[in-house]
Amino acid sequence: MSRMLCFDKTYLRKDLLRFFPLWLCYTGLVMLAAVVPAIRREDSVGACRVLLLGGAGTMLIWTALYGFVTAVLLFGYLFKSRSAYMIASFPVRRGRTYGSHVLAGLLFCWVPCLLGALCLLLSPAEPGVAGIWLLIQSVVYLYSFAVGVLGVQCAGNYIGAGLWTAAFHFYLPGAAQLPGL
Repeated sequence: MSRMLCFDKTYLRKDLLRFFPLWLCYTGLVMLAAVVPAIRREDSVGACRVLLLGGAGTMLIWTALYGFVTAVLLFGYLFKSRSAYMIASFPVRRGRTYGSHVLAGLLFCWVPCLLGALCLLLSPAEPGVAGIWLLIQSVVYLYSFAVGVLGVQCAGNYIGAGLWTAAFHFYLPGAAQLPGL
C-alpha cells in the first residue's frame, strides 16, 4: 500500500527558502517586541504584566498583519491566470500543493513563537505565561492566516483580499456587538 502525503516536499522547501527573510524578520520582531522586555524584568509579576499587557497588544497587530501577508505571499500565484495554470500543470495534485503552502504558513508561525516561548521559560516570568503567550500568538496568527487564505481564494486580486480580511477583522466582530443581531 502506498502512502500518500498531504504535502509536497519540494513545494514546502521552496516556500521556506523563498520567504526565509520574512520569517527571520518576524522572528526578530517576536524576540524584540515581546520577549526581551519580559526577560529584562527582575520580578515575575512585572514580567507577566509587561508581556501580556504591554508587549502582547502591539505584537498581536503585527502577528495579524504577518498572517495576512504570509497568506498573500504563499497563495498569491492564484491572482494571475498564467501562474495559476502553470502551477496546475505540474504533475502534483492540487491538494498536495495547497497542503504544502498551508504547512509552510503554519511553520512560519510556530517556529518563531516556539523560540519565543522557550526564551520566556528562561525569563523570570511565570512558566504559565509562556504557554498563554504561545496560545494567544498562535490563535491570532491562525485566524489571520485562515482569513487571508480565504480572502485570496475568494477575491481574485490584492485589493479584494485586503478588503475581505479587513472586513473579517474589523467589521464582523463589531457588527456582532450591535443590538438585535
